Amino acid sequence: MYTTLQRLERDGLVASEEIVDGPQKAFQITRAGEAELRAWIEAPSDPSAPPRDELVIKVLIGLSLSGVDMRRPLQVHRRHLVELMQRYTHVKAAAAEDDLVLPLVADFELFRLDGTVRWLDAVDTRLARAAAPHWESQP
Repeated sequence: MYTTLQRLERDGLVASEEIVDGPQKAFQITRAGEAELRAWIEAPSDPSAPPRDELVIKVLIGLSLSGVDMRRPLQVHRRHLVELMQRYTHVKAAAAEDDLVLPLVADFELFRLDGTVRWLDAVDTRLARAAAPHWESQP
């Protein structure tokens, strides 16, 4: 974190002050930093390049291996995602009534996780329809 703050300070986006009572610095955003931050907030995110997602990579590699039954890994991942969704639901419910930030973060994660569960469901459905050799019976 301090490396990033030092780079931002070098670029004139934050300024620091030495704290007399300790080794830490206090950082404040500069006017140039505020302008840069506002421009960044207003700029649309670029979803055109998909993020590197380990789950997608695992599923695709698993499908490429002969003799691998993907039903179990899909179910394990789905169960894990549903458990995470339950945790975020509890976090959201426990948030203070006047807390706007925590419920928004929880909602974002819930929507993201729900999309991943739906993708796993689509993989499951597509594999079942294709009757792919990846669905070999377990001994």
